[in-house]
Amino acid sequence: MRKSKPTSRMVRKHRLYTYAELSRALGVHKRTIRKWVETEGLPVIDDQRPHMFEGSEVKLFLDQRNEKRKQPCPLGHIFCFKCKTPRRPAMNALDYAPSNIGAGMIYGLCERCLTLMSQRIGHADLALKWPNAEVKIKH
Repeated sequence: MRKSKPTSRMVRKHRLYTYAELSRALGVHKRTIRKWVETEGLPVIDDQRPHMFEGSEVKLFLDQRNEKRKQPCPLGHIFCFKCKTPRRPAMNALDYAPSNIGAGMIYGLCERCLTLMSQRIGHADLALKWPNAEVKIKH
């Protein structure tokens, strides 16, 4: 089984899939597909045996499912992987490490759990996205 989350790129839109074929294509268990049908509304063609899934419908379902989970970071926030939500850096202190021309990584500690957070950012966007932050540039 795949370790990554199932995405719509794993499915061909002009193809019909059975439960087994779809589970193989997405790298999930067949019971996961059944759970999506029963609880999350994955459309299935169930007027014949074996039950089939249209690739275009599966792609749409996965795109909508993945879109619901997104949490865009507001201005002045970095996503904390431990809290699983965008947070402000502690004491508004950040470190910026340029990695190549015009871009780099910004680092800060989460204000709630003090976990190290990071975000890729362009050098020109530094002053726009972090106007009140104390940013130290590391070389």
